[in-house]
Amino acid sequence: FLKKYHAEYPNVEYYIRMGTPGDLLKDLSNGDLHVIFLRGTTSEISGSWERILGEETLEVILTESLDPAPGLDYIPIERLRDVPMCLLRSDDLWGYSSYLIKECQRQGFTPNATFRCYDTPMAMQLVQAGFGISYLPRSIVETQPHSGLYTKPIQGISILSYPTLVWSSNLYYASCVKRFLAIFEGEEAEK
Repeated sequence: FLKKYHAEYPNVEYYIRMGTPGDLLKDLSNGDLHVIFLRGTTSEISGSWERILGEETLEVILTESLDPAPGLDYIPIERLRDVPMCLLRSDDLWGYSSYLIKECQRQGFTPNATFRCYDTPMAMQLVQAGFGISYLPRSIVETQPHSGLYTKPIQGISILSYPTLVWSSNLYYASCVKRFLAIFEGEEAEK
């Protein structure tokens, strides 16, 4: 979406930052940010609008050295026992880690969450450094080309992540922000 907008309006200056969903939502409601991209829908802000941009599965993100199921295209959940994991902290807004932990506990074990990460980039860096595996939306690996990272689904477990654009309906926006939001109106018409 940014590429499409930037191609049409190359002189617009961007301020882009990453943060936890809670911090981003707070800054949006305070008017410090104009639009945010999240992974999932939220009812955190009254007077906000959102558009779901798609869906994708969550998968295990790993390196060859920590692959608990080499040679398989998937990971049987029991093979996650004792494998070190770099999971998002337990208060992550959409509960990816909590979901995985509950599924492992249903199979009779609690996963070895060696690291609890504040955000996705930190989890990815720890996985790449060989500290453990993680459980995140599949496309996250595409942000790290040539990293040696890859994904595999967990056999029998399917949870979806929904990339979502959120913006406040309570704020006056400059024309460049309005044009950016208009891109998504066009996307809706194309679907």
